[in-house]
Amino acid sequence: MPGRCFVINDWFLEDLQGQNDDPSSEAPKNKQIDAAKFLDTFSRNSDRIAVMIGSSWMKKAYHMMKVSRPEIRETSKILQSILYDPEKCILIHPDSAPALSAAIIQAINDDDDHYLFQCYFQANADLLVTTDQRLYNSILESPIDAVRIQMRDDFLAEYL
Repeated sequence: MPGRCFVINDWFLEDLQGQNDDPSSEAPKNKQIDAAKFLDTFSRNSDRIAVMIGSSWMKKAYHMMKVSRPEIRETSKILQSILYDPEKCILIHPDSAPALSAAIIQAINDDDDHYLFQCYFQANADLLVTTDQRLYNSILESPIDAVRIQMRDDFLAEYL
């Protein structure tokens, strides 16, 4: 029986590659570590993700799969196995993605985020996970109750 379905924005791929950690810091790459832990946990349970074919998310995922750095290769292989597993990944074709209502479009400040909501509705997702505070606030402050959204740190604190 499938678990929950998540739509996760690009932070996840950037975190996996260490792009969101402070390179000048002596501290460990906490965001990269957390993203890898999420990927490992996710890969071993019945939860799923929904992604749109041809989206910026998928382009970043495919780019990551070409990175040869050892610390990224292992997580890249896990991600690739998830993306090719129909039990773990719901692939949304842009032509089958639903049109967004005027209320949703008004609440979304950035046209680049439309695909996230199209994935959310097409996959009947349970949660959209973001690092975009403005997007998060817009959805919470809008009259839209059809979208459940959570910030990355809150999500990972519960999930891991």
